[in-house]
Amino acid sequence: MLTFYRQLKKSLTEDVVRDLLSDANCLSEIEQELEQLVDDRNAIRQIFPSGDSKIVLPCNLQRMIWNAHKIFKINKRSLTDIHPTKIIDGA
Repeated sequence: MLTFYRQLKKSLTEDVVRDLLSDANCLSEIEQELEQLVDDRNAIRQIFPSGDSKIVLPCNLQRMIWNAHKIFKINKRSLTDIHPTKIIDGA
């Protein structure tokens, strides 16, 4: 649990970390999302068994991420106060 706490503190503010660790529902929701991500990864590995990372997409994904960083003024080196469950819910 100590390692998990240290990992959280690297990217989240103290208030968000405290809220996450005190709410069992938050941890459960995050665990479910992690399981879904693992399932999705396994499905993609079955679809693309060669592991080729050069898959053509209908949009430039790297540019979309870069634009989001610029539009929302995201600093990769600072802590965030965005709660992980809000990201999962899309709110």
